[in-house]
Amino acid sequence: MTELPARIQSEMPTKEAALAFVWARVPRPRTGYLTLLGIGPFIQLVDLIRGRRQRKVVREGSREINFPLDRNMAMAVTSQRVLIWRASRHARTRPVLLGEVTRDRIAAAKLPFVNDGWQWVEVRLVGGGGVRFLVDGKGAEDFVRALQP
Repeated sequence: MTELPARIQSEMPTKEAALAFVWARVPRPRTGYLTLLGIGPFIQLVDLIRGRRQRKVVREGSREINFPLDRNMAMAVTSQRVLIWRASRHARTRPVLLGEVTRDRIAAAKLPFVNDGWQWVEVRLVGGGGVRFLVDGKGAEDFVRALQP
């Protein structure tokens, strides 16, 4: 069993034991640039606006397939379901439960790339479709293993 952070544990809707826990995120678009300093803030502002639009598209698209995603998340896998919170690593921010996905809806999960740090996770759903997001590398393998049917 995995130890949950206290603020996540207090928000658990039931007293199920967590098999795996990870911090997750959907990255926002960023433009790489090497230019004069005066143009840099403008490029960052455009990226911020694009990021807000992208976040809206991700939220709506994930809501349609009933696998809620957000920019920063906490995810816990239990024996029956995956619980997903909008969360921050900062202790002062209270997590908000976005939703849950029953384990029988998950057809497969994998780590498509091997790297250090944050790792991509692909989750395929029964009936087609799926999602892709980043998880903290510390618990990525345990998370994917816990999602396997």
